[in-house]
Amino acid sequence: MKFMDQRGKIKKISKLEVLKTLSGFKLAFHKIYRSSGIEQFEYYEKLGKELLGEFKKRLLQKISSYIKEDKNPLSSINNFAEEMGFSDLRCESESEARDIREKLLKTENLNNALTCILDSKFISDTAPAFIAISDGVCRYKKLNIPKTSQHQLIFAALEGLLTSNCIDSNIDKDEDLELLNEFKLVGSKAIRLARKDCLEAGGEQALELFNNGLKDGNIGQHEDRRIKENPSSISREKMETCFHKYNPIGTAAQILSWDQEPLAEINYRGGCFLGKAAGVIDDFQDALEKNKIDIPSWQFYHIYLTKNVKKGLRLALEEGKNYIKEGEKARDMLPSDYSILPFLGVTFLALDMQLHVFYKRTMKKSYIFDSLF
Repeated sequence: MKFMDQRGKIKKISKLEVLKTLSGFKLAFHKIYRSSGIEQFEYYEKLGKELLGEFKKRLLQKISSYIKEDKNPLSSINNFAEEMGFSDLRCESESEARDIREKLLKTENLNNALTCILDSKFISDTAPAFIAISDGVCRYKKLNIPKTSQHQLIFAALEGLLTSNCIDSNIDKDEDLELLNEFKLVGSKAIRLARKDCLEAGGEQALELFNNGLKDGNIGQHEDRRIKENPSSISREKMETCFHKYNPIGTAAQILSWDQEPLAEINYRGGCFLGKAAGVIDDFQDALEKNKIDIPSWQFYHIYLTKNVKKGLRLALEEGKNYIKEGEKARDMLPSDYSILPFLGVTFLALDMQLHVFYKRTMKKSYIFDSLF
């Protein structure tokens, strides 16, 4: 089995690693006996892959068009930085902004920048879920919404996540350093496109939800920055605020519920917790790749408080498990005849399996982190 990390590097998970987890053992049974859950999971995974291909082609075309018509890239970049509230996103001179624009006018360079941003599990792994959420609501409520409109709203959700990736890269400054300036201009265009798609496909209500979700995610990003600057100030309250950066996944699920309550609220809760569980997994993966504990993360929080690496990692595992449990509670609020329940069941099993696999791998390397604390 293969799963993508935040920057697209393949993490191979062996069959033995899968079967050594309870959730992995359950997944194996789903696969052997071709359960409705695994059938739906593979169906939406296939649709997600196809839609992502269409999304990437469309994105390249739209962003390229926006950049070509932009006569004042400095203003575009700095307005984006001001709205998001991050000085890291600013561009200091007109000549630098013009250079960024000129570079991205070349299709090869723009395609390279977009590929780097899109190589994220928060895009590749959420696309099938977004399709399933919209499909589930439309089937249950018997909504006659054209597939083109559904896809356009899914594109808006993915464009929102792409914008967040542009921001995150410029804050962390630990990957794709040569592309950070390009991400600033791309981010300013991605958010414009996302808002346009939201409005056209979902109306004013969808656009309002999108903007509120973006603000909520930025609250988490700003807390993330404050903890980075002063790690000893970390607290549970601050970590919970920091993890608001994953709430836009819940907002996307809410938008794709087509203003159908209480499904929209249930899907929002489930999406938020799914995103946060994926965030904990991502922090375990980062620890393995970088040989250091991310600041901030639940791993760092618990190790810092306990002064014990293994105990801290175990407690971080519990944080991830709790997010998954809360997500499952949200799933259980859905009607018993809701069509995508089997898909959601397998999705949470897959998350739990990944969490345990990467936790176990990190524990085996825990001695590396002893000197850091």
